Amino acid sequence: MSFRRTFFRARYYRPLATFALAILVLVVYMNRRKIGIILSNTFEDRPHPNRDNVQEELRRLQPLKVVEEEGDLLGGAKTCKRAWQRGASPWFDKRYNETIPPLWTGRNRELTKEVRDWWLSIHEDGNRDIPALLKSLFKLIPEADPYPRRNLERCVRCAVVGNSGNLRNSKYGKLIDSHHRIIRTYSPVPRFIEAERSKIQIYNPALMFQGKFSWIGSEERWPSTGFLMILFAFHICDEVNIFGFGASSYGAWDHYWEPDAGPWNLIYKFFLSPHKHSVEETILEKWNEEGKVKIHRGVR
Repeated sequence: MSFRRTFFRARYYRPLATFALAILVLVVYMNRRKIGIILSNTFEDRPHPNRDNVQEELRRLQPLKVVEEEGDLLGGAKTCKRAWQRGASPWFDKRYNETIPPLWTGRNRELTKEVRDWWLSIHEDGNRDIPALLKSLFKLIPEADPYPRRNLERCVRCAVVGNSGNLRNSKYGKLIDSHHRIIRTYSPVPRFIEAERSKIQIYNPALMFQGKFSWIGSEERWPSTGFLMILFAFHICDEVNIFGFGASSYGAWDHYWEPDAGPWNLIYKFFLSPHKHSVEETILEKWNEEGKVKIHRGVR
């Protein structure tokens, strides 16, 4: 009797075990890229950021000169890996549009109908008072583009700094400061901040449009602020170094100024976040593999 009960119990649970195994295999397959990153971060013989290897990177970047200075910059234009140059990556070239100005100014205020209709559609107030608002806005900001044109005799290196928790204890401060330009978000920010009129810059809606439909390709989710910052950097920089991006070792997204919530951050990632994190992770890794950016992964 005992043998028969065990036999029937095994026959009952075997399909469930097979189904669970199939689900596990499917999950592993769908997250194979992320698992590879986690394993490489965990077992690969690669030093975590510390004073020694950060100083080594700083020495590679020296001497630091201002962007406007003539001649070679930061190690020389001859060795510069210009992310924007065509020919190295057909995948990148198909999606990147060099002709889109990164800033919205009085000189390029007119948007295409497609971009304009989309941009107006995302505002809660609809089209109300938008023309009058834009007219007042462009009186405040300078019309000239503050970023000089591409110059093959220069190499402008930029740091794009996100808000990931992997910035904690990373010791990347001096390395980030060594770049010509630093692009980052300040979150959380005070409700009211002082700003000089001559330094106000507006992100071009046409570049937002391109980021959503040419890169993310999703009607349901928005590009994150960090993703849009990288697209902006491609237009004003030659080399782009990435800091403070990416998930933790368990795949969750958190911010460096918040306590690490551990796996609970997965709830935000899958159910609450307006961004397509899995798509952005894949694109970021592809950029890194093809030499368009260099990812500094932090301590996790």
